[in-house]
Amino acid sequence: MLRIIACLRGLGRIASPSALTLGARVQQLVHFGQLLALGRAYPARLHTCGALHAGAALANLVGVAESALLTSGRAGLRARHRNRR
Repeated sequence: MLRIIACLRGLGRIASPSALTLGARVQQLVHFGQLLALGRAYPARLHTCGALHAGAALANLVGVAESALLTSGRAGLRARHRNRR
């Protein structure tokens, strides 16, 4: 996987410097979503601040949070746990 990423980065530099870069706002949002899905609250908070500083709107953070929780399977954990009681 790391070789693929390194290869893509190399191609991006050759083809166009910004072809494969996401920009600060999107990169912070991606990190926020990944950390949220992993349950890493403190680092996710740091990337929330970074995303806001880079120009993200609150709606962006909410959308990323919903997507991260749904795709990680965490959104249904509480509902399943509640039904067991």
